[in-house]
Amino acid sequence: MNAKANSLYISTILTPPQSPTTPQKHECAICKVSYKTKLGLTRHKNIIQKYNVQERLYTLPSEAISDFKAHLVYIIQSKLKGHFSQSGRQTISFPCLESLFFGVFKGYIHHYNYRSGNYKCLFQGPDTYTQVSNLFGNSNWGRKFFDNNQQTYIILFDARAEVEANQEDIFDSYGKKIPKNRLKKFKLPKLIVEWKYRRTNDAKDNKTSAAHLVYIIQSKLKGHFSQSGRQTISFPCLESLFFGVFKGYIHHYNYRSGNYKCLFQGPDTYTQVSNLFGNSNWGRKFFDNNQQTYIILFDARAEVEANQEDIFDSYGKKIPKNRLKKFKLPKLIVEWKYRRTNDAKDNKTSADYRYRYRFIKYIRFRSFLE
Repeated sequence: MNAKANSLYISTILTPPQSPTTPQKHECAICKVSYKTKLGLTRHKNIIQKYNVQERLYTLPSEAISDFKAHLVYIIQSKLKGHFSQSGRQTISFPCLESLFFGVFKGYIHHYNYRSGNYKCLFQGPDTYTQVSNLFGNSNWGRKFFDNNQQTYIILFDARAEVEANQEDIFDSYGKKIPKNRLKKFKLPKLIVEWKYRRTNDAKDNKTSAAHLVYIIQSKLKGHFSQSGRQTISFPCLESLFFGVFKGYIHHYNYRSGNYKCLFQGPDTYTQVSNLFGNSNWGRKFFDNNQQTYIILFDARAEVEANQEDIFDSYGKKIPKNRLKKFKLPKLIVEWKYRRTNDAKDNKTSADYRYRYRFIKYIRFRSFLE
């Protein structure tokens, strides 16, 4: 019995249980989305590749693309201020043609919505700043220098925050497990560039779409009398685009500053601008209850008063002429102004294309009843 038991004891071998194998995850390096199989990640990359091909858009010349990149650097650096109170996350928004956006960010588009027509680019990771520098052709695109060796710069990667967001278990100094805050992964430093399609309809179903002059002008036409009066609209614009639209209407050009100026005034001004924009409702917006807001570019009574030499009141007494009235007549002024800046280390950002469209107009609100 003892020998039998011993032989049984010797022949018994205990094997340790197999440790469970953790499933391998395949993660997209840009959006950090994980897939269970390599095939899922490959399918994701193929879809992204299709987003970066748009045959319906016209191809712009390389000079226009380079000008717009320099323009983007100027706008970004305008947000880099020299005080800590203005640090933190920043958002920049301005009108932009779809073809310009696609010409600059082609190859970096990570999402496209076929229904809304919106694009989205994501830049994050340790090499993000260098990647964007190569895209813009400017290593100082996200850095601005001030006096006394001070500088403001954009942070697109934080190694410590990246480690904390990606590790599954976090422990405090006493070895106690801290529940992971999964939101940290979405709050990591990143650069998101979006192009969104905007369109509006008024009460009479007149349609305007974003990045067009008519859309930008009509965004100022509000449905309340308190918002009437002279208005100014300012937004970035390439010089070539300005010249392409207003060629033949430029009334002044400064060879030193590179600024353009167009003047529209007189009895046929509205029709003239309508033919220029190809839209008869460019300066008119309809609301409910047969109300509308419209732009006034000619006032016959004010024109007569401004041009006549002698003005008399109801008693026949001569009123001194206010010569300033001639300069306050309704008009539309369109300006394109060249902008350039230098920081403390003489890093220049300029616009060969630059910046500023200025619309000045007189808006009057009026209600019409049938």
